[in-house]
Amino acid sequence: MRYLDQLETDLDLPANWPEIRDVEACLAEAGYIKVEHSKPLAMNSQDGLLILVGKNSRQNEEVTFWRAAPHDLWLHVRGAPGARVIVKTGGQEVPEATLQQAAQLAAYYSRARGSARVAVDYTERRYVRPIKGAGPGLVTYTQEKTIRVTPQEPTFSIPP
Repeated sequence: MRYLDQLETDLDLPANWPEIRDVEACLAEAGYIKVEHSKPLAMNSQDGLLILVGKNSRQNEEVTFWRAAPHDLWLHVRGAPGARVIVKTGGQEVPEATLQQAAQLAAYYSRARGSARVAVDYTERRYVRPIKGAGPGLVTYTQEKTIRVTPQEPTFSIPP
C-alpha cells in the first residue's frame, strides 16, 4: 500500500507528461495496470491481400520489423513523415490495383495528405533497415521504385 501511496503522490506532483508516463510505467511493471497500445490499421485489398498501415512511429516499427516478412512490399511517402504500409505478399507478385491502393494509403496517412499527387517509394521489406541511434520507425531503404498517387482514405474491407 505504501508503494501505491507513493505513486498517488507522484501523480499529484508531476510537472510534465513524461513524469506522468513514468508513473504509468511503474504501475504496469508492478502488474496493477496493463498498458494498451494502438494497433496498426489492417485491411484487405480488392485483390484479397492483407495491407497493414502503421500510423505512428511505434506502429511503423511494428509493421516494418515485427509483422512484415522479407519479401513483403513496404511503402512510404518520399520525403515526408507518415505511415509505413506493408502488403503481405505470401511470396507472390503484387497486383497493380493492390499496389495503387497501398500507395494511396501511404499518401493519405502522411503529411502530404493534402497534395494532389504524391510520390510513394516501395521496395521489399528485406531492403529496409533501421537507422542506428534514431527513433523508432526511422529507416533507410534501397532498391526502391516510385509510384505517384492521389491520397485516398481506405474504402475496402477490414479483415475479420
